Amino acid sequence: MNKIQFVKDGYEIVVKIRRNIQSEKTKYVEAEAYYNDFDNYRILVLGDTVETVVEVATYELLTNHPFEKVIIDY
Repeated sequence: MNKIQFVKDGYEIVVKIRRNIQSEKTKYVEAEAYYNDFDNYRILVLGDTVETVVEVATYELLTNHPFEKVIIDY
């Protein structure tokens, strides 16, 4: 399992590549993404390349993260 960790907008994001199939007929990447500090919120991301999966995971985590709900409810 390949693990990519990086910091974006002050959040440490982890993307774990569960499955990466790259052949002539099949291009498939399955990954799990989450905040390193907040392990309970995880998303599953599917794509055709690792770069696409990391890009989609970053976008989804930064635009739909659970901290917004806590701030809005407060």
